[in-house]
Amino acid sequence: MSDTPPAAPVSPEGSGAEEALIHLATEIGGYRTTSDLLDHLPTHLKPLFPFDAAGIVLHDPATNEVRLGLAVGVPPDFDPEVGSRRPTHYGPAGWVFESQQPRFDTLTPETTHPTLMQLYKGGFRSALWLPLSTSRTRLGTFVVVRKTDEPISPEYHRRTQWAASMVALALEHLTQVETLERLRHQVSDERDRAKGALYDLGERVKELTALHRTARLLEDEQLGVSELLQRIAALLPPAFQFPDVTQGPVRFGDTEVSPSGFVTTPWVHKQTSATRDGMTGALEVAYLEEKPPSAEG
Repeated sequence: MSDTPPAAPVSPEGSGAEEALIHLATEIGGYRTTSDLLDHLPTHLKPLFPFDAAGIVLHDPATNEVRLGLAVGVPPDFDPEVGSRRPTHYGPAGWVFESQQPRFDTLTPETTHPTLMQLYKGGFRSALWLPLSTSRTRLGTFVVVRKTDEPISPEYHRRTQWAASMVALALEHLTQVETLERLRHQVSDERDRAKGALYDLGERVKELTALHRTARLLEDEQLGVSELLQRIAALLPPAFQFPDVTQGPVRFGDTEVSPSGFVTTPWVHKQTSATRDGMTGALEVAYLEEKPPSAEG
């Protein structure tokens, strides 16, 4: 059995209710994430109106599904569990979301819908469903469940509606904040990737520059072997990521050129070569201090 309670007036009556609502608005406005709000929400609702269980069902616009975001006071084996998803047309939470109209269910042995049946089997006898909406967006459904089937009073309904409105405003704000935070992280990640790509490009340019200059030196027939090797050795450090701690000898045949003060370290790259006529050569590059593996070249 289902009916819609009378519409709520502009504000709840009674200074106690007003004070509790002000406290609710002040407290829930201070949370930084949706999960923090949902974790502490039951504590803030208790002073406003009595309930045996409560839930927040949130709508996902991307999939047009609803998921249980908060369930307090329900049996441990209650299904669906927090986080589980259902189509919006599946049950009373989705119906209220789609219609944007409150709904009151008296739970009886004749109740047939799985969600309502589970509530009845859990000892509950009535459920009030309210849309969680603002003037800008629809967010989900707020449900208050009681173990009595007595009709709710107009005052009780007014307080639950005001609480739902405040929770909706808080959820809307936090959703926007979390969306902006995700976008900020995405922009930051893209910026980091762009910086990484530019850095890698710069390293490739250094390598290609060294190769190009080496090729030009090899074409210069006026250079002797010793001078050629000295110039090639001078091109090696700038081609690496850490030229200040990079050094290495160059050898061709019996001629070897080493930088002043060269010492062998554990962080060495060595490449040998041979010409068609059997002349051998070698390039050896060493870091004077340990660097990350990704910084080898």
